Amino acid sequence: MQIGDEQRATRIDLIEWKSPPTEGKPYPHLYHAGICRIALVADNLQKVCDTVKAAKMEGVEFFSEPQVMKNHDGTNSSFVCFTDPDGTVVELIQFK
Repeated sequence: MQIGDEQRATRIDLIEWKSPPTEGKPYPHLYHAGICRIALVADNLQKVCDTVKAAKMEGVEFFSEPQVMKNHDGTNSSFVCFTDPDGTVVELIQFK
């Protein structure tokens, strides 16, 4: 996933090791050390969701479709959460 079109845009690779297979499980609670959740801003939330879903990676599961939330200034923002192949929660947010 890449946020933006610039050469140095933020990029996160979701990788699933097939050989050797990944071992272990993600942290069961948020209070453990290490990354358990990451939130990223997206310019086009639906496009990023569609790209992730089209990759059909094992272990990537969306909690829901993008959700809309009202901001205090009357505008709307959207967000969605899913797990990466290792079980880390990835949150995407689109501010409007």
